[in-house]
Amino acid sequence: MGKASRRCFCAFCRSERNVYRKRHIGVVDMFLALAASALLSFIIWQDLDPRLAIFFSLGLGLAELFIVFRWRLSIVCSKCGFDPVIYRKSPEQAAERVKAHYKSRREDPLWMMAPPPSLPRIAKERSRL
Repeated sequence: MGKASRRCFCAFCRSERNVYRKRHIGVVDMFLALAASALLSFIIWQDLDPRLAIFFSLGLGLAELFIVFRWRLSIVCSKCGFDPVIYRKSPEQAAERVKAHYKSRREDPLWMMAPPPSLPRIAKERSRL
């Protein structure tokens, strides 16, 4: 079984960070939800009851919700606020989020002594005369 997260670089500020690999639930998660719902059924009704399907579906829903939220929160860069999911849908909205992140960073006194971000340099084009 592989690692749960992988090291990658932010596409905007090039800082290294961890991103979770798993985006959705898998077979193992389904089996664990089934085992937990069977155990809960034995605890409540002392037998396997057809109502365990409710616990099973709730367990699957909560597991999917947790894994998607974990992946979604890990993909946003904590240093610059860049979100690649939003960037694919709307680059302008992603740029606004990065600007808002840097604006809030400028006003926060805890970030005063932090190292500056390594943003890409945009070179001006020089005219050839």
